[in-house]
Amino acid sequence: MFGSGSARAASHCPVDVGVSGAGETVEQVSQGLSIQDRYQAFKEDYLGTGMCDPSFNYSGDRRLALLVSAVKSDLSSVCQWGKAMDPGFLTKLKQELRVSPAEAAETDRELAKCSTAALGGDPNAYYLAYARFKVSAYKMIVRKFKSGPESLPPLGAPFIYKKMESIKMTRLKGDGTPDCDGEFVSFDAFSKALTGYEALKRSGKVPRNSRYLTIVDYTKPSNSRRMMVLDLTTHRVVNQTWVAHGDGVPELTQAEYTRRSQMRPTPTPFPSEKGGNDRFGSSPKTGNEHKSNLSSLGFIRAETEYNGTWGRSLRLHGLEPGVNDQMLSRGVVLHGWGVNQMSWTSRDDFRSGVAEVSSIGSLEGKTMAELNAMDGRMSNVSFSTVNNATKGCLGVSEEPVKIRQPDGSFQGEMNQRDFLIQILGGKANGTPSAPSFIFNYGGQEQKSIYYD
Repeated sequence: MFGSGSARAASHCPVDVGVSGAGETVEQVSQGLSIQDRYQAFKEDYLGTGMCDPSFNYSGDRRLALLVSAVKSDLSSVCQWGKAMDPGFLTKLKQELRVSPAEAAETDRELAKCSTAALGGDPNAYYLAYARFKVSAYKMIVRKFKSGPESLPPLGAPFIYKKMESIKMTRLKGDGTPDCDGEFVSFDAFSKALTGYEALKRSGKVPRNSRYLTIVDYTKPSNSRRMMVLDLTTHRVVNQTWVAHGDGVPELTQAEYTRRSQMRPTPTPFPSEKGGNDRFGSSPKTGNEHKSNLSSLGFIRAETEYNGTWGRSLRLHGLEPGVNDQMLSRGVVLHGWGVNQMSWTSRDDFRSGVAEVSSIGSLEGKTMAELNAMDGRMSNVSFSTVNNATKGCLGVSEEPVKIRQPDGSFQGEMNQRDFLIQILGGKANGTPSAPSFIFNYGGQEQKSIYYD
């Protein structure tokens, strides 16, 4: 469980995440490499590890999350484009969940349609049919937890944990090839982040021994592991995790919020009450206004560590005027966000999420966009790590996470929050070094003074 005593104990493991003995600067390592080359180097490193599987980096007992992760991987092999059907996993899943024929009827119908579409050879028809089949399977699973995850049948190691071990690096696309690409950061996000980082470096705002660049992709819903830490010296992916965002519920009246906003260089509209709620698979609204409780886009420098309301935290300094330059004065920080998130039995929003999913009607006539939104909604019901939005802060887990060493190996465990604060705050292995930079990405249309 997040925030458990074992998680805190794990943080005492000695970890060397400082600058390697090679002593090469970012300039030396990257000399002669294009942005595309560097992107490919990071991606090849990522694909060469087990990091694309959410269970790879985490050792906590999250049965429902592990279950959905296993299901997501295996459903790809149940109805593959142009391949014979293999419903064995789905059959076993229904047995383990003690699903009645009536509860499984919709999924069985959608599976049959998916098979027919695959054999028909029309890619568009297949992908739509597969999306309906996948959503129907998720719905069948979530409906089993009407009173909360404590009602989960005793699946245990024989089915779930061993299954998770067997599916690492075997996620499949429709054509049967491994599907880890979608878990990696997009080229546009990487290009904007690295281009801006280099501009910051040329302007003298990046210390020479700065090493890490973190990208948070806010175009992805929070059930995605949209936070990725890159080591620019070794071209290795150090960490990938979930991160919560601001809920956008303003603390001011609309009139006062608008009045204050209009006094700023870049006015921001009054946020909707659900500005940060992405249970429906959307991404958060963003802003820079005081009392907005919105997350901010753009380039950020990690600042000093402190102990606050949420325990060990890291101050963040927005570097873009009118975009995120109020982060420090707003108190937008990186902090742990875990204790209540994984307290299954006490979370009313989990139960409401189950009710929401259970109320979905027929999947016939649904568009791909609608089905993808349902997929995000159901994933969030199970990966409740991120259902609780923050007041604009970067909320990260406090679960033990495997630590990547400078030589590329994974050794030891550490509280996820503590690891990120150590890396981002420039105190790797207790040795002072340069604080790192974060880029909050909001899409292809995002503008910045550092790369436009």
